[in-house]
Amino acid sequence: MRALAPWGERRAAPFGGNHECRSAVRRLFAGRTPERFYDTLEWLLRSTMPRLSSRPRSATDACNVSYADPRASDLVIHHMPGHFIRRLQQVAVRLFFARVALDMTPVQFAALAAVAQRPRIDQARLSALIGYDRATIGGVIGRLEARGWLARSASRADRRVRLVRITPSGRKALARTLPAVKSVQEMLLESLDADERRHFERLCLNILAHHLG
Repeated sequence: MRALAPWGERRAAPFGGNHECRSAVRRLFAGRTPERFYDTLEWLLRSTMPRLSSRPRSATDACNVSYADPRASDLVIHHMPGHFIRRLQQVAVRLFFARVALDMTPVQFAALAAVAQRPRIDQARLSALIGYDRATIGGVIGRLEARGWLARSASRADRRVRLVRITPSGRKALARTLPAVKSVQEMLLESLDADERRHFERLCLNILAHHLG
């Protein structure tokens, strides 16, 4: 049986044949435990997020991808709402990082904003409130706690329940970030007029209510 490479080297393998890239990734993850891997990976993804550009990245993109005319593509996926939603999510995330930069991720912002309006909420309810996986919400809270923006304490009624509250530093971070996040919403829907925006929001809520209740 083939021996497994050290943990950090196994993470570098998917990057392919570029030796310098593999070496850089190996150094980046060397000595990191699986828990710290996610923090490092989050930083790596955020720091390498493509910059927004109104121009296509290549001639192939320009020829094959156009959403201005529904008849422009014969690809099945280009006529599926699920594909549109996925692409809009990508646009929303890129806009977020273009405006907020590396201050926090969209999920961290959602958690921070929710806790600010729901003081001493427990982790399970927070995950449901922001639509995040209950099994991994602890990692999101932990990273915000490490930055001094959130704090956790045991519930007096049930010591197994962890309650979350926002700190003064967290409120300052939220106040700094909120204007940029609001501007992202404007940029995302800038091609729609006021009536179209309200109609779009109603349709989104209608679909969410149907599937999530």
